[in-house]
Amino acid sequence: MFKQFIKLLNEPYPDREDFRSILLGSIFSGFLVFSILSLFLPFGLSTVGNNAYMYSFYFGIVTIVTAFCYELLLKYVLRLRRNNQSWTLWKWIVTVLVLLLLIAIANYSLIIFLFDHIQITLAGFGKMLSSTLIVGIFPICIFGSMNLINNLKRYQKLAIEVRASDFGSSEVSRVKLPIKNSQKVYELNVSKLLFVEAMQNYVMIHFLDSDLIPKKHLHRNTLSSVEIILSQKGIVRTHRSYLINPAMIEDITGNAQGLKLSLKHNPESIIPVSRKYIKVFNSIRKKQPKSE
Repeated sequence: MFKQFIKLLNEPYPDREDFRSILLGSIFSGFLVFSILSLFLPFGLSTVGNNAYMYSFYFGIVTIVTAFCYELLLKYVLRLRRNNQSWTLWKWIVTVLVLLLLIAIANYSLIIFLFDHIQITLAGFGKMLSSTLIVGIFPICIFGSMNLINNLKRYQKLAIEVRASDFGSSEVSRVKLPIKNSQKVYELNVSKLLFVEAMQNYVMIHFLDSDLIPKKHLHRNTLSSVEIILSQKGIVRTHRSYLINPAMIEDITGNAQGLKLSLKHNPESIIPVSRKYIKVFNSIRKKQPKSE
């Protein structure tokens, strides 16, 4: 049981870091705090009469602002990446516990502001912190675990349903990729292309040579510009940082963050299919002609 628990904590966690998800998550946190406080009236709220719901609303608003600012700090200041393989359940839990600490500080400050007779004391803050943890820790652990398990089952099932045989073979076709800030072009045999990886203002093109040995070429252009040309040849985007040749897929597996693709002749490279591109990837798979 303990080993299974440790394994669960180290599973990649399907967190979201886009602005819309940050905003909605912050609003949900505030609504959860307001609902719990207004429903159960803990921490002495039952003694303030009709003002209890107003104070619960204030605490909810403070929670929303605190959570929103914290998420922006993680994303834009600390630049914490939460959509890759290294972002696990235990890391998510740690960040949420830090958020609970900040919410406790913010709500304690609100109490000091609202009630002049209350003095700032370590014991008072300790009570607020422990109360915040009691209110938040169990929903957090339950929600995080269920979210991970549900996504894990979903993508493992999808990985079983999707088979590499669903993808047709690439026709022998050559394309000319423009080199940024140059009149030169790079000629590529699409049938030997494995995948293209974004590297800031460059892309790394992974392909097979005539002996089917994996090679690399650093190309000066953006992934989006390269995608415009290669998408006409059946190359698809599976992630914000990857384009892949579907004909080179050898195996598909899944975890809570999405699908993982292993490639022919290049088992070391595992290409992610993020949740954003699952539907696009699936629809393209269905349109591909079957291999004979």
